[in-house]
Amino acid sequence: YVVDGSTLYTYSLSNPSTPVKVNEMAIGFNIETIYPWGDKLFIGSMDAMYIYSISNPASPSYLAIASHVRACDPVVANNTRAYVTVRTGNNCMGTVNALKVYDITNISNPVELSQVNLGNPHGLGLHDSGVLYVCDAGNGLVFFNTNNGDNLVQQGKITGEVFFDCIPLDNILICMIDGGMAIYDISTPLAPVFLTKIKD
Repeated sequence: YVVDGSTLYTYSLSNPSTPVKVNEMAIGFNIETIYPWGDKLFIGSMDAMYIYSISNPASPSYLAIASHVRACDPVVANNTRAYVTVRTGNNCMGTVNALKVYDITNISNPVELSQVNLGNPHGLGLHDSGVLYVCDAGNGLVFFNTNNGDNLVQQGKITGEVFFDCIPLDNILICMIDGGMAIYDISTPLAPVFLTKIKD
């Protein structure tokens, strides 16, 4: 699945060396990010989170939308919650710098539950343990334990880099930082240990 500014493209990888486009559909404007979870896609735009079913993988179908103030909008999710960052500045044109929590128990009707104000949040990553990592640009990498309920409380922070995005993969956290990548061991998810830095 691939998104551009307005369209969702579906490719078959049955022959991985020769991807074949099997579907495309217009989904909105200012589309920015895409996050797959189970049989759903969570798609972030500058003013909303869109949810699509991929129970038929070749033909995604619309499920729901959660609109918010105009801002850049990365999103991650699990079975019951979606986490969205919104921010101001540059092309985002937002008025809020925050992490928003949505109840998606009823997938057709996402409900905003809470908001954590941050400095300048960008990308985020949700580890299988329930630890949520949020890249707060020059304010650091902030992490929360989502197992403690919907009113998230910060559990820790790493500073010293400008963090833009992150991908938790098993026991490794790969972070895009200003000037390259930083990699952390997250065998203990709430206590990341720096491993190495890769410069651009």
